[in-house]
Amino acid sequence: RHAGATTASIELSQTADSLHLRISDNGRATLGPEGNGVTGMRARAGALGGELTLTCDRGMRLQVVLPLKGAAA
Repeated sequence: RHAGATTASIELSQTADSLHLRISDNGRATLGPEGNGVTGMRARAGALGGELTLTCDRGMRLQVVLPLKGAAA
């Protein structure tokens, strides 16, 4: 919403033990201080034992990896 993107894509995949989500857009690639939205998403992913990363390279890319319930640690 803030980056002025005109296109976005969502990819969802699964391995035996985790769920992977990638959201990419072609908006302005600026990685400044994280707002409450990204901070909150990162906290929720962490609360589930997962990880969220945000990169800016020719747009924004948000990646989330969440462990599947019952998967071996």
